[in-house]
Amino acid sequence: MSSTLAGIRVLDLTNVLAGPFCAYQLALLGADVVKIEVPDGGDLARQLGADADLNVHHMGASFLAQNAGKRSVTLNLKIAEGKEVLRRLVGKADVLVENFRPGVMARLGLSYAGFRDGVVRGDVHDGNAFRRGGVSANAGLFGTAPDVWRLARTWLDLGGAGYTADHTPDHPESRGLAWQRKRGAGSAVAEMSDESFGHTGFTGTSVWVDPRRDRIAVLLTNRIHPAAPDANFHEVRKRFHALAWGRET
Repeated sequence: MSSTLAGIRVLDLTNVLAGPFCAYQLALLGADVVKIEVPDGGDLARQLGADADLNVHHMGASFLAQNAGKRSVTLNLKIAEGKEVLRRLVGKADVLVENFRPGVMARLGLSYAGFRDGVVRGDVHDGNAFRRGGVSANAGLFGTAPDVWRLARTWLDLGGAGYTADHTPDHPESRGLAWQRKRGAGSAVAEMSDESFGHTGFTGTSVWVDPRRDRIAVLLTNRIHPAAPDANFHEVRKRFHALAWGRET
């Protein structure tokens, strides 16, 4: 585990996949991640996975894959006492991550403005969020290409740690813990080594890391604004990766 984010405390209010995956990456980089779950069941992912026995015990494979390295507490944010505890926790934290539907935090009285002076506003063009009637920061990678590269550099230096190993050898697509690997990946190219791993986003963004060839490829796009075309975006990624891995240089 890296110590890049040592000393940084993260409050993780997220559920299921995208948010927990985000906070999991911060934990791998050394952050102190405190997962906050609702009483009586916790994260829905606790009941998701192929192992029925694990699901019954609220330790589903989906939950385990995204939440290793985190501390966990339960907190009822619908009552005044729970909200006050969260406010005290926020006062000692550096980051709060949540993936509730748009407006939920505000209805709970826990919007950003309630914790900080001033509000940073922005829109994410996410088709899934649009169909729910709002915008949501849960599609793809966010940041500048240099910033994403610096983050990916840490993963490259880890050089194929256990979380990038193939955990699905009997399936058409090779998957690590929250990572896609080369085998079966629609955006991979032949020039990538078998140790390559990456992540792709709904908006067309992606990052791929190749430890053997010491290569990082970051693609930041917004293919769904102002409308999502009916096209195979993997082909765009593959052309980009062919250039990045030197096929056409």
